[in-house]
Amino acid sequence: MLYVTPEKYRTQGFGIELADIEDVELAAILERASSLAEGYCAVPVGHSFFGGSVVGEQHDWTLPINPLELGRRRIWPLHWPILAVSSLRVNATNTQYVDVAPSELFINNTDRYVEVTSFAFTNVGLFGAGIAGIGLISPVASISYTYGRQFHALNETLYPTDARTYRASHQFWDLTTDPVVFVNGVEMDSADYTVDALEGVIVFNDQLTATDRVTADYDHKLPWEIRDAVGQLATYLLTGRQVAMSTMGGLQTLKVGEVSMTTPTHRLSSVTIDQVVPAAAWLLDGFRYITVR
Repeated sequence: MLYVTPEKYRTQGFGIELADIEDVELAAILERASSLAEGYCAVPVGHSFFGGSVVGEQHDWTLPINPLELGRRRIWPLHWPILAVSSLRVNATNTQYVDVAPSELFINNTDRYVEVTSFAFTNVGLFGAGIAGIGLISPVASISYTYGRQFHALNETLYPTDARTYRASHQFWDLTTDPVVFVNGVEMDSADYTVDALEGVIVFNDQLTATDRVTADYDHKLPWEIRDAVGQLATYLLTGRQVAMSTMGGLQTLKVGEVSMTTPTHRLSSVTIDQVVPAAAWLLDGFRYITVR
């Protein structure tokens, strides 16, 4: 999975000479950098920083042991932040269960849990009572939900790459909401341009002038911290590629007069990012998954 495309990386200005690197090789390096970022954050299997949908994710559900206990009313989904829960079912057996309406669920994305706020009658009795003492030793909750982030860019200036093509700061636009494009403050008809949502680019049908100012309102899905961290990691990998291709690839230390350069002793991996590319680790730290059991 790529969190930065080759075309976008070429515009990010990390100071790497890219003229001799084709997009297919650059994409492979960016994919590796994306995987390293996911590994450092210890994301669950199948997770995407773009967001996604989860169907039937299972969790233990603890019943009260005595009348003074409430039992479990919270579930900690594997992926976050939660956008919406479409269903929650607590199974006592294969055929006996309680469905909880999404309207009876509270989502807490700060502490990353979903909590049942009320109990309701169902076809198998009162929640927590009708399924007690039968079936599974511990009931199993099955939750379906969508997760991810939604960012809104308002009146952002787009910069030209030619007289018709204008690029935004962010890629991966969410086209469930139509972008609104302005030229010199005047809203344009959507028929006057096409949208490249992957690259975050507007291509006008007609050429604009050098003095025209293009702005846009749009939604996108990827945090900028992930984008920039992947760029930092890819730059490190590309720097290693250039060193390996030079005659200095096997040197550990080089000293010329008062100036010395030492090759890092740590190899870049998901567990060494904080040592090898601390700038990337700083960006990723807020997205790390920590499991407490």
